[in-house]
Amino acid sequence: LGMGEPRLLRLIDVSVLGCRVERPADALIGRSVTVTFAGGVETHGWIVWSDGAECGIDFAEPLAEHDLSRIARPSQAR
Repeated sequence: LGMGEPRLLRLIDVSVLGCRVERPADALIGRSVTVTFAGGVETHGWIVWSDGAECGIDFAEPLAEHDLSRIARPSQAR
């Protein structure tokens, strides 16, 4: 997340507007992030909340529905 090294995080939930992931130790509200999903979809956003175990990211631009489908089922993406 942010300007540090890329890291692998567990995706908990995703929608066209944002996602919820396991919270890394350095997650700060307001931090700009780039998110690359297993389906090959990449987007930018920022951390908007954190509860200790998880954090929420709002995307700068909504994901397209076909990209959301690729994230939800990466093994079936074409």
